[in-house]
Amino acid sequence: MATRVRWVSCERITGLLALLLLPGIAEVIAKVVADVVCVGFNYWVSRNLIFAGPQDTAACSGLGCPACGAEMHPEEAWVRRCRGCAFMTSTLPPGPGRGVAGLKSLRTRNFETILDRLEELLPVQGVRLLEVGCAKGWFLERAARRGMHVEGIEPEPDFRDGGAMPEASIRTGFFPEALDARSRYDVIVFNDVYEHLSEPEKAIAEVERRLEPGGLVILNLPSSTGVIFRTARLLNRLGFVAPYERLWQKGMDSPHVTYFNPHNLRAFVERHTSLRPVYTGRLSALSRHGLWRRIDSTWSPFTSVAVFPIAWCASFVLDWCPPDILLAMFRKEVTPVGVEGNPTRPSRLDEKAAHSRGPGW
Repeated sequence: MATRVRWVSCERITGLLALLLLPGIAEVIAKVVADVVCVGFNYWVSRNLIFAGPQDTAACSGLGCPACGAEMHPEEAWVRRCRGCAFMTSTLPPGPGRGVAGLKSLRTRNFETILDRLEELLPVQGVRLLEVGCAKGWFLERAARRGMHVEGIEPEPDFRDGGAMPEASIRTGFFPEALDARSRYDVIVFNDVYEHLSEPEKAIAEVERRLEPGGLVILNLPSSTGVIFRTARLLNRLGFVAPYERLWQKGMDSPHVTYFNPHNLRAFVERHTSLRPVYTGRLSALSRHGLWRRIDSTWSPFTSVAVFPIAWCASFVLDWCPPDILLAMFRKEVTPVGVEGNPTRPSRLDEKAAHSRGPGW
């Protein structure tokens, strides 16, 4: 009889070793946490009691929150936070970026979740979909399989090498400059892109202009209320800054410029457009497949060895914690025509939906 050979991945081997060594790892982690708490306490005392000075209100005066209009206050030298809605922004210079290794499994799984939710909101056959910052086209490829006419924008031509989509469907440049003036779409998608934009207000207003009536914008972005971000923010306050800076991607090619949460994202979109929310949900933040490559590509070897078992164990419980990845969808309302009281002209998407429901709807 033929013998089936089952290959064991590096992640599985490391994961098993992590379980075997868990008591020793827990002791090391406890010592590290104790050291961090001591260092953090000394840092807090020196910052707030010994060297405390007047609050830097001049630096934040006149900088209103784009989500609620309240005043922004400095949290770090390079981060400002709204005390009204907790919207956060940084002074880190935006850039196109070149991606992080080990993310394909996680992102393709999230992309399938996004497309499943999209199909619940509108019939996708034949719709025109634009993805801003499409990278190698993994999302576009899956959308095309479901019958959508897809286009993408990617500022880095080299990033598309070995991608999944033909060159003709991807434009090189930035949104919206890379588009034709009259281009309109039924769906516009930002996958891990919106948090990198330096002018999110202008971007969402342009999205509304580019959407067909009844069309949807999909925002897949990190959340400041997630358990990982909150933990990193707490450690940062205690003086252990590395996780917090990593989540902002400080020092990387494409750092985060903004951090939203579900509530201020809705307020932000409704403040700058007439788009209306139709869905808010969560996406996965960690996948054990490719996890070592992801960590090893952004941390030093020593730190990677310490971080990997923690992240690997955390991946089993994150689905029950506040999500670090937010999925939000907003719809452009159909514009009424004629005098008041006249019926609203159905959009092309509404006509498609009515046709798909059948005569008994």
